[in-house]
Amino acid sequence: MGERPDRALILDWGGVLTSPVEDSFRLWALRHGLPLAALMRVLRRMHDTANSPLQRVEIGDITGRDFEECLAEEISAETGCSVAAENLLAGLFGYLETNAAVVNIVGEAETQGWKIGILSNAWGHPYDMTFLSSVASVILTSDEIGIRKPDIGAYRLTADRLRVRPGNCVFVDDLRRNVRGAQAAGMTGFVYSPGAEQALGELVRTFEGTI
Repeated sequence: MGERPDRALILDWGGVLTSPVEDSFRLWALRHGLPLAALMRVLRRMHDTANSPLQRVEIGDITGRDFEECLAEEISAETGCSVAAENLLAGLFGYLETNAAVVNIVGEAETQGWKIGILSNAWGHPYDMTFLSSVASVILTSDEIGIRKPDIGAYRLTADRLRVRPGNCVFVDDLRRNVRGAQAAGMTGFVYSPGAEQALGELVRTFEGTI
């Protein structure tokens, strides 16, 4: 038998390698006396609107600071409360914690010969690159590559950087639409939610990829 072909495990950052993003948003909103529902309405509206500030920051068309200004203005209008733009992103993401269970699965995969990559849609907020570099050999953020998930090109570029065929890649994200994009690119997709660690670990142990 020949050697097993290269395999790659590609993961999202927020909500996969970290605790759920919405939990961090909820704690931020609670601290500032704002309704979480209003914040989520703003974010969903921006996500679903073509060429919105959120879509533009994700592809690096505007800076994180620009996005903070736009987001603060939208949240203020939605809630009727004045929200400061300064350090808004740091605050929103400031309650995230490392997801040790998934990091452990990544470590086990690496010992089995998997290549590890991270593909994240970025909002201009600072990443802990020391942590990310300890997890993955290839780290791609949408603002740097100019492509946002679920664009098929983002997944294909990640596979190319890892030097692994898409059919030999498993992509993990907490958003179903992003997993569908990976599947369209030829990858095996896994929708992650808290409690799904056992299923993810089993997929990693049994994955065969394509020949």
